[in-house]
Amino acid sequence: MSPSPSRLLFLLSGEIRHHAEEAGKHGLALLQGQVPYESLWSTTYSFVYSAATVASMFTPGNRRKVLADAFPDRPAELRELFEVDEGDLVGIRELRNDLAHIDERYEQFWMDDPNHNIVIRLAGRPETVHMEGTRFHCWDPTRGELTFLGSSVDVSAITVQMGLLARRAEIVCEQLWRA
Repeated sequence: MSPSPSRLLFLLSGEIRHHAEEAGKHGLALLQGQVPYESLWSTTYSFVYSAATVASMFTPGNRRKVLADAFPDRPAELRELFEVDEGDLVGIRELRNDLAHIDERYEQFWMDDPNHNIVIRLAGRPETVHMEGTRFHCWDPTRGELTFLGSSVDVSAITVQMGLLARRAEIVCEQLWRA
């Protein structure tokens, strides 16, 4: 197989930079407590979707066969260019998928949990709720953790990774432009 065209990698690198900067901006605002409650959930969702977009470029899930056949090495090429390990962005795509399919996740929760204890859009520590078997849709600012049902991500770690990727994207774009 031949490598992906450098201009395609350049285009994708620009998208990685844009979405990494967006995720970093939203993650930093969350971590610094700069988001008013009325904007909290739209900010958390923007963070998740931007970071998951970046993650999906490095570790795509179900690519259409025609694209996977045409550019089979593209994810690995991007990981190499950006010096990313497949485990660096673990959890963020799963959380995005849970939020994108929120109706199905709630239906599954309803079927699986006889107590039906769920706290939706909690901004605070989950320990403040005292119900057995409770699941959460929660932003915990003390831990910097975003949780939906059983999935959690460390917003600080993802934000740092997004900052590193945004800076690396500048270098990668420059290298690819010259290629």
